[in-house]
Amino acid sequence: MIYRFDPYRKFKFRVRWDGRYVAGVSKVSALTRTTEVVEFREGGDSNSVRRSPGQSKFAPITLERGVTHDLDANGNSVAIQSLTLQNEGWERNLAVVEPVEPSFELPAD
Repeated sequence: MIYRFDPYRKFKFRVRWDGRYVAGVSKVSALTRTTEVVEFREGGDSNSVRRSPGQSKFAPITLERGVTHDLDANGNSVAIQSLTLQNEGWERNLAVVEPVEPSFELPAD
């Protein structure tokens, strides 16, 4: 049996920068946006409060992975590398499509 040293074997995510994969990570924080609510009253109707969206803030994105030589990144005795990315927002890349799920077809009789 040939043992192959694969540094990305236990990682669930790959980080691509300028078209190249530069890292593998096992945990990524959620993309979080918070929009504050601005309350105001209209001049002719002082009994009710109107609300509109205000400034949006984006939470930092954290990437984590375990560091070990034998790639047992799920063990308790490993170091954890963490990288926090501050951001001002994000845009969805519509050119990237979701992968197609494999379908099961019955064999012909």
